[in-house]
Amino acid sequence: MAIPVTTTGTLPEYFPQQFSTNYTDLIQQTQAELEDTVTPFLFDAKEKDIKFGAKLDWHDDTGPRMAPTVLNEYNLGKRWVKTYKGKVDPIGLDEWDEDLLAEIASPRSEIMKNMAAGYNRYKTRKIMDAIEGSAWEGLDGADTAVALTSSHVIAHGSTGLTFAKVTNVNKLAAQADVQGGQLYWCISPADEEYLVTNITELRDKTNTFVPTLPAGGSIIGMTWMGINWRRSNLLTTAVENSTHLSTNTLVWAKNCVMWNPGKQKLAVEVRADLDGAIQFRQSARMGGARSQDAGVFVVKTYY
Repeated sequence: MAIPVTTTGTLPEYFPQQFSTNYTDLIQQTQAELEDTVTPFLFDAKEKDIKFGAKLDWHDDTGPRMAPTVLNEYNLGKRWVKTYKGKVDPIGLDEWDEDLLAEIASPRSEIMKNMAAGYNRYKTRKIMDAIEGSAWEGLDGADTAVALTSSHVIAHGSTGLTFAKVTNVNKLAAQADVQGGQLYWCISPADEEYLVTNITELRDKTNTFVPTLPAGGSIIGMTWMGINWRRSNLLTTAVENSTHLSTNTLVWAKNCVMWNPGKQKLAVEVRADLDGAIQFRQSARMGGARSQDAGVFVVKTYY
């Protein structure tokens, strides 16, 4: 279904529908970097809860016949998926640019490609916030922030993305019952370069489920060490010791992160107060949360 476009003022009749259809098609063809790695959780409200409780373990029934029933209370907790509103400052075209509207409505136009790219970057960053940021708990609403379990945050140790960090994450994931092949790991371009250049295990057949990486190749799109590798320039970074950069690389299992894609709104308006300039407005609502911490990790790197 095409994203509806609100219009005000005088515009050619074809423009709103053509712009709406082409923009919607472009968004569907240019998915945000991490959108396919999280679990969709669709709702229209500002927030919605995810119920969770303690793990249930079975045991052998060795009691006598007709033994008294032992009842253990099962306390449910709630985490909340919150949605947030985002927007881009309106952009405008001079009234004499109206002759270019047919070109602007084309999915190949620069304005439309930039609108879609900006929206997808914002969406990617919000998914990252859901992975590494505080989760929200509370019985009746999102009122208590819960940081990611400290044991799932691996310090950089003044090193890059070493093989030891990869094996440590695999060990922690196994302890959390996360099966091989279910993890995604988003790294920076610097992390990828470090892996390809320095990690000899990346080219060792015994440590990979895919053909060995050729010299100068890319790990992105590969499944290596049971992990699906992704890359982004939007990861959280911090400058340390004036000249060094630390990065929060993110590791997660798809079922541990819930994502509400929300809604997007577009508006095309003729501004009478600006000599008939044509204004484009774009806003969206979306959000997400960790449904559990067991399969989520932040691995810090340092270069």
